Amino acid sequence: MAARDARPAPRPRFRLVWQLAGGFALLLLGVATGLRIGELRPPEQHIEIAERVEVDSRPLVRAVQAHLDLTGTRLAQLSGADLAQRRELLTDIIEQNRLYERSAEHQNADKLARVLRAIEPVLISLGNENEDPEAFDASVRQLEFELTVMQTKLAQPPSKALTRL
Repeated sequence: MAARDARPAPRPRFRLVWQLAGGFALLLLGVATGLRIGELRPPEQHIEIAERVEVDSRPLVRAVQAHLDLTGTRLAQLSGADLAQRRELLTDIIEQNRLYERSAEHQNADKLARVLRAIEPVLISLGNENEDPEAFDASVRQLEFELTVMQTKLAQPPSKALTRL
């Protein structure tokens, strides 16, 4: 029993120092890891979004010109068509017109969308008319004239601003 008593008792302070040193090492390891992870994150990017995006509408204008040209050609076919064929043809033209109108609105081409909206009621009225062939032909010719005028306006390049010398 005396041999057991001869061993020195462990020092509580020595154990406390090692526990504090281990805790401090873990704390340093945690801070270093956190800093390293912070470096790996991509930097925040601030993207400014414009309220209204300007889109090149020239391809749309060319497509609308082709649509108006095709509409004029198809209107010429209305004279010899019976009522069912006329309504089918006009329904087809109106659907295409609405697609181009939506495209114009989507691309912020408000003037172009307004022109396409103006054509639609006339096309609808042509489909609903059961009037005599002469009055119908006159309405078709008037619409063809208006389509030609619109195509001419679309074909013209935008005028340049007035400059003073």
